[in-house]
Amino acid sequence: MHALSDLFYPLIARPKHTLQYMEIPPSNLLRPYIRCFWGSACPQPPFPEAEKAESPTLVIPDACMDIIVTINHSSGKINAAFCGINDVPFSAAADNRTALTSTFAIRFYFWAVALFADTGMKEALNTFTDVDHYFRDFREKLTGALLERQTITGRAAAAENYLLHRLKNSHPANPNVLNAFHLILKSKGLVCVPDLCATLAVSPRQLERLFAEFTGASPKKIADIIRFQMIWQDMLCARSRNFSDLAYRYQFSDQSHFINNFKKFAGQTPLTALQYARS
Repeated sequence: MHALSDLFYPLIARPKHTLQYMEIPPSNLLRPYIRCFWGSACPQPPFPEAEKAESPTLVIPDACMDIIVTINHSSGKINAAFCGINDVPFSAAADNRTALTSTFAIRFYFWAVALFADTGMKEALNTFTDVDHYFRDFREKLTGALLERQTITGRAAAAENYLLHRLKNSHPANPNVLNAFHLILKSKGLVCVPDLCATLAVSPRQLERLFAEFTGASPKKIADIIRFQMIWQDMLCARSRNFSDLAYRYQFSDQSHFINNFKKFAGQTPLTALQYARS
């Protein structure tokens, strides 16, 4: 598991920390499974008292799954949802807040959720549903602690305790699916399904079944998202902004093919995506 997280560091469309969004790294024990805890640095005031309404947030495929909690400090109520892997970009509209609220979330790596959840991930692709569907004791075990903790770091500590307890009681993952994930990440998403099957000595049908149960997505879809994320990291970290070079490195037929594929996942051209990330 450590090897997988060492190979992959997915990035969102706009990684910069703000009052509305900041990331907290997990402990060493959870680092192989959890990309980060994220949420608002402090409670956000209701509209129209806030200086201005927040613009919609662009969400791009990052091969992660999230538990997203909204805490209403006025009513003391919590709304908790589970978000599966997304394979298309979308805009998340800002809530019309009428009370003081905070957001807290757990971002899982795509290979990790099945180890913590009560059910498989067959229906998880592009899903946004109540957390109880996948984590039946989440509200009972964690919502009280999230209400009591006033900081995102305190909530992250409470979530760590909950996750470590669930991990302790989880079943080990099928080694074939973990090896397949490793091959996809090692190749930066450039390995094809027939090569995966040949290396692992499994049939395409068996591999599809394992991926569906573990991620909700097919091996090809996971590989495509990983390739996009590797490109996005190269661009955002300034390792490469030459689109012809990126097209060649990531095995696109030409620069036009590269840009069209990037737009499919990012929702905008590479240049516009970079501008958005830094705005």
